[in-house]
Amino acid sequence: MTQLTYQLFSASRINDRGLEKPNEDYFMVDRERNFFMLLDGITRVHQEYADAPGHSAACDVNQIFSEAAFAYFAENAGSADPNTLLRSAALAGNAALLYYRQQKPQEQWQFFPGTLGILAMLQKNRLYYAYTGDCMCTLLRQDSKLHFCQQGANQALEQLKVSKADRYEIYCNHPEHPLSYGIFNGDENVNQLLEQGSLELQRGDVLFLSTDGLSSYMRFTKADTLRNQTPEEILDASGIYDKPPFAAYADDKTLLKLVF
Repeated sequence: MTQLTYQLFSASRINDRGLEKPNEDYFMVDRERNFFMLLDGITRVHQEYADAPGHSAACDVNQIFSEAAFAYFAENAGSADPNTLLRSAALAGNAALLYYRQQKPQEQWQFFPGTLGILAMLQKNRLYYAYTGDCMCTLLRQDSKLHFCQQGANQALEQLKVSKADRYEIYCNHPEHPLSYGIFNGDENVNQLLEQGSLELQRGDVLFLSTDGLSSYMRFTKADTLRNQTPEEILDASGIYDKPPFAAYADDKTLLKLVF
């Protein structure tokens, strides 16, 4: 089986909510190794933006995590099976956050900043992935649409209206809890909550990787519409889901579209 070729399109958009905040989504692509990373950083209270406009702890975490994870991946690509390689890369990124986490006490952070995300690689005709959090992968095949790489626990907590503070204190990286979900924030418990899988792809497939600011649009929009839209058009059209009853505010949005 030869390497499946693809076209890649991307778009990212900040939703500052009038807070002068930076874009806390992040993505990177290495076309040589067919490696993809999508991150959605988690910051602390909104006062942070007033203290340092245009900067946030989530941006720091995204940078630290992505550099460490990709460095591990690049150094070990070809020497390990894809599942082991992606898992180890994700955990290397998480471990790199420990020093940053230790710089300030939790009382100052309220909760430790972290990031959610997907690491993926394409090998011949199979996509391998490792993820934690609520970023989404969506596969279009003919008229069908399949969603994967999204943990239901985070969505359940939103429906239960669990406060942000309780979410990170009680549920985040607590694998003993039935509604726990993982966050890359330096806590080694994320190792038990890291999800993995693989998927066979074929010519004509379209694959999306998206942050949770686009989750409602990706779920409710028909496959043929998504297939024919550019990432920029998807970001434009998704605004209908940025307000009640779907959401309380617009989130940052990032989307990768791979056409095979």
